[in-house]
Amino acid sequence: MKSLLCISISFSIVILLFCTACEEEGPYINFDPVDTSLFDTTFISTTSVSPMVKKVLIEDFTGARCPNCPNAAAKLTEISIANPGRIVGMAIHPKGIPFTVPHDQDADYRTDDGTIVFSILNEGPLPIGGIDRVLFAGESNILVRIDVWNSYVDQQLLIGSPVNIELTSTAHKIEANTYVIRAEVHYTIAVNDKNYLTIALTESDLISPQTLPSSTVDSNYIHNHVLRDIISNPVGNLLMDSPELNRVFIKEFTVKLDDHWDPDNCSVVGFVHYSASQFNVLQVEEIHLK
Repeated sequence: MKSLLCISISFSIVILLFCTACEEEGPYINFDPVDTSLFDTTFISTTSVSPMVKKVLIEDFTGARCPNCPNAAAKLTEISIANPGRIVGMAIHPKGIPFTVPHDQDADYRTDDGTIVFSILNEGPLPIGGIDRVLFAGESNILVRIDVWNSYVDQQLLIGSPVNIELTSTAHKIEANTYVIRAEVHYTIAVNDKNYLTIALTESDLISPQTLPSSTVDSNYIHNHVLRDIISNPVGNLLMDSPELNRVFIKEFTVKLDDHWDPDNCSVVGFVHYSASQFNVLQVEEIHLK
């Protein structure tokens, strides 16, 4: 009887260990990572500046084999045309989803950084997107279906921003195909909670196969605003907790382009946001890399 009891206990332990080992875990996300900026300084300015007009960030999570994703791309274009100069878009191809597997391996737009962002914003069925990373009233998720994008963008366009962002990009003096990105952040009013800065690189005018709503494949589909790299930490670089009026941050980053990326079609996106308990984007800016 004792032998049978020991065998039974041992078998139970093996099963428990097996189940534990097979439990699926998401990617580890560090919300207070080491600062990756090349240059970093902060000070209180003696000069007050006028607030910049609020711009809205639309993060479109998409995939090459997602038949309805071109509808989301068209919606982003429609909203941008309706609000010139006030919309910044990023098309993010996360990993681990059949819809995001490329038709052509030479046109694989999936990134680890995009996958992390998709995870922290709680994922969802494609196509889906975030509007300033806000959890809107009545929604259970930050990422929402495309038919409500217009309404939520309109809401965000009506609010002011407490922070100005100025971006510049210059070619590295020594390293080939490398650029130095400078971000200057100036708070026009005091803000509570921890604030973060994210700097990303996108590329447009990429021609590669895309599944269409008709389930056919367009081999000459044009992909725009494709996330290539998050130059800062994927969750952003911490600025500080509760920055005060006229607090200024200056950070510099370097980015080395892949040989297949066309710098003439690349843009730099920078945005200030909260993190951890909420992710609201306070302001976003975009410039051409060159």
